Amino acid sequence: EEIRDELGEGVAGAARPEWRGVAAYVEAATGHLDAAAAHLDAFFPVLDEHGPTIINPVGVAAWMAAPLCALGDTARAARLEAILAPSAGLGGFAAGFTGPIDYGLGLLARLRGDEPLARRRLAAAVAFCRRLGAPAWQARCEAARAGG
Repeated sequence: EEIRDELGEGVAGAARPEWRGVAAYVEAATGHLDAAAAHLDAFFPVLDEHGPTIINPVGVAAWMAAPLCALGDTARAARLEAILAPSAGLGGFAAGFTGPIDYGLGLLARLRGDEPLARRRLAAAVAFCRRLGAPAWQARCEAARAGG
């Protein structure tokens, strides 16, 4: 909640809607789904218009899979999946490693009800993290894979 409060102050004055995606991630993770949905409403038009950019890299876009799953938002999930698919097998970076793109793609496939694809994507995410030596992300991906 403390991070949520601090983030809220910064995002409220942010001129760039891309930061609203980060806020959506935090809001969904802390159970504030209405606030997450409002942030996604500001984030997605920019992503739809420009796709991933240096300000809104694919790794940050991939983070939107979690709030979309929390909201059950299959329409935006399909749009995000199409944006992320060309980056499958890669890792996301935004001033640091933001996780394997296949993690987000796996969550989105599961949200759409395609469990076989979700399991393949999440297995690829686990393998990527193992090769990279990213144990925290590997554990997150393994937990998602087991959660099917």
